[in-house]
Amino acid sequence: MAEIVTLLEGEYKELAEAAAEFAEITTAKSSSTPRFEIYNPNYVTNQDKEKLLEVILEDYRSENPSSDSITFQQVKAILESRYGIETQTIGNFFARQLKEYETAGGNKRKVILLK
Repeated sequence: MAEIVTLLEGEYKELAEAAAEFAEITTAKSSSTPRFEIYNPNYVTNQDKEKLLEVILEDYRSENPSSDSITFQQVKAILESRYGIETQTIGNFFARQLKEYETAGGNKRKVILLK
C-alpha cells in the first residue's frame, strides 16, 4: 500500500489528479435524483405524464446536445431507472402526450424528434 501511495504522490501525480478531477465531473453529472418526483409509480396522471415527458426530453437534450432524437427504448429505460415506472410500451403510456411531438420510425425503432 505504501508503494502505491509513493507512486501516486511522485511518478503518477498528474495521473492521480486527472483521475480525481474526472471522478468529480462524472459524479456531478450523473445525479440519480430526478428533477420530477412521481409519488405513485403505479398510477401516473395525465398532467404528471405531460410534465414527466418534458423533463425527460429536456434532460436528454442537456446530456446529449448533438442528438436530434431519442428512441422509445431510451425513454422506457429512463422511466424505469430514474422514476421506477414500468410500462409495456411508451406509445401507450404517453398516448395523449406524444400527439404534441413529432415522431419518426416504424414499429421497431420509433423515435421522438427533438427540436
